[in-house]
Amino acid sequence: MRTGWWRRRSGGRVALDPYGLRRVVKPRGVLPQQAEVIDPLLPPGEDELLIEVELLNIDAASFRQLSHECAADPVLIAERVKAIVSERGKMQNPVTGSGGMLIGRVAWVGPSHPAFSELRAGNRIATLVSLTLTPLVLEEIRAVHLHAERIEVRGRAVLFASGLWAPLAGLGGAAGCAGEARAGPWSGEERIARLRAGAPQWSARDGARLSP
Repeated sequence: MRTGWWRRRSGGRVALDPYGLRRVVKPRGVLPQQAEVIDPLLPPGEDELLIEVELLNIDAASFRQLSHECAADPVLIAERVKAIVSERGKMQNPVTGSGGMLIGRVAWVGPSHPAFSELRAGNRIATLVSLTLTPLVLEEIRAVHLHAERIEVRGRAVLFASGLWAPLAGLGGAAGCAGEARAGPWSGEERIARLRAGAPQWSARDGARLSP
């Protein structure tokens, strides 16, 4: 079974992997979303996009389960999220099976990624694919916002060529966004997805700062 597509380049052929199958560790032969473990540390493929992650928007069901398990303690939630990501190579709650999405800045765009001509390092984007299939490494968790169900982090993620994303324009911090969803040619006709604009209003009770 062929696990990648092929693109001709300079008289040769380059293997592409729009669904990230090469990153699946366990069990082999399934898609990243169905995998128990994926590898976020492989060298980036030429059809992948690297993201410096700033914010995880955790799925509501997953965040409620984590909050219940950790007695709504932001420090314990942070430790649990770090453990899940370290064990699985992605943020997929083992109890609920769900993940969420992320916001961050482009670190690198592979020359065969569909966004190569659109995105540059430093551009801020939101991924519109689940964290359950997104290779992720967390270096630091900076804050857990309990009522917003969001986690401020420092980390790195991989977006496959088949993944949807949306540009974020003119919004700082852990803000919402508005933009068109973008995807590779493998997704067929480009789908438009609107995200609500405006930053969430967080009060002191909404979160706890975990590091300076």
